[in-house]
Amino acid sequence: VHESGLDAEKSLTTAATSSAGPLWVLGNRRAGRGRAYRLASRLEACFARRGWPVRFFWPGSREELRELAAKAAAEGQRRLVVLGGDGTLLDVVNQIHRHGRGIELGLVPAGDANDVAAAIGLPRDPLAAAELLFEWNVRAIDLIRVGTGDGREWVYLGVGGAGLDAEAARLAAETFSWLPGVWRYLAGALVAFSRGHRFEVRLDCEGEAWCGRVSLAAVANAPA
Repeated sequence: VHESGLDAEKSLTTAATSSAGPLWVLGNRRAGRGRAYRLASRLEACFARRGWPVRFFWPGSREELRELAAKAAAEGQRRLVVLGGDGTLLDVVNQIHRHGRGIELGLVPAGDANDVAAAIGLPRDPLAAAELLFEWNVRAIDLIRVGTGDGREWVYLGVGGAGLDAEAARLAAETFSWLPGVWRYLAGALVAFSRGHRFEVRLDCEGEAWCGRVSLAAVANAPA
């Protein structure tokens, strides 16, 4: 884990305080093809001008990111900021759900798609989104809970799917990770679609049931 930090000389306002000291920013150095990491110095300067003490963390893996989020909850952090994309946000939200209910979460979108940020109306420009942190207007957002075949439970904010959608995301992250932005997801979707895989689904909703074979099943908590 790589850490950088700054402690501004000016006192911290009540709106910015955390019970454990400086505000933690959990960043993903690979998000947006390195975009998040390149923004770090500008964000540090932005926080310094406002008199906010912060600590930047750059975990080397998803496991380290999850461990840091759990550690923040264990150490009494009341607020966290995620600097990255939808995947980074997903990992942190799950750790907060498991270990730190009640933690307030800020988001500086710096990934490729940033679907959740778009759904809640954050600016596409990460620096503009960071400016909103200083207002720290809190809003509640629904979570969708899902159980997987290995017995684990997860939550998510945006859209969760099985079949074509999930396979396209896997291919985008692995096979086509070298492509820029949305192109990796389009390439993944085309390959997944060409394979024609279908599976059985049972849907129970408001007292009615439906069964059938589908290529994709999704539950959305945001525009898709």
